[in-house]
Amino acid sequence: MKQNYLLYKKTLIFQILFFVSIISLSAQNSITTTSVLENQSTDYTFNIITDSDGETWNYIDVYPVTNSTSYPSFNANSLPSDVVDIDVFFNDSIIEEVGYLRKIGASIRFDYNAIIPSGTKITIILKGIQNPAAITNLETKIIFNTGSGSPITSYSKFVDIVPNTLSISTTELSEMAVLYPNPATNYLKISGLKQQKLYTIYTITGQEILKQIAVNNKEIRIENLSKGMYFFKFENGQMIKFIKE
Repeated sequence: MKQNYLLYKKTLIFQILFFVSIISLSAQNSITTTSVLENQSTDYTFNIITDSDGETWNYIDVYPVTNSTSYPSFNANSLPSDVVDIDVFFNDSIIEEVGYLRKIGASIRFDYNAIIPSGTKITIILKGIQNPAAITNLETKIIFNTGSGSPITSYSKFVDIVPNTLSISTTELSEMAVLYPNPATNYLKISGLKQQKLYTIYTITGQEILKQIAVNNKEIRIENLSKGMYFFKFENGQMIKFIKE
């Protein structure tokens, strides 16, 4: 009975450690961008931790969101160190890895002629990619493949490309509609609305914060917003800047 208990305990501990290691590994996989504004330039940073050894020849594909443009320009088989807008690092090193770059369809590919051990952190940075027009739920991903094209480790993320509110003229809602108080601390109101209207509140970087229906003279609670400048935009494109104090 005691032996069975000890065996069960060891098995349970192993399962917990294995589960924690999987969570830890997954948590280090990431894709970040410097901007999600439509038609704006952005830099991508792709990070992935390999969960299995590679082969003597491997390649890594990274995919910006669909319909992105202005990919870095380079000749096939260029080294990352020779291309200003592409960086490739392993294990947080500041020395770029030696491999060959290619443009394959919608991806940038890095070919590496050596075994990449399990647990290696691969970081690929793409600079100056132009976002597409505003659209939701676009996939961006990184895939670590064998030389024969079999995926070993992959990670993807879905992002929303948002309207570039900074490029829209900040016109008045109408001669009769007024946003007040401005600056505001706890709430906003719209007066002069003849009917209910859908509105969205954006940060100055284009991040969508709140989307609701505006009713004439009804309070819009904003006490949870951080201090700063925001854009209050109606679905017809008209917009007002306001300050949260």
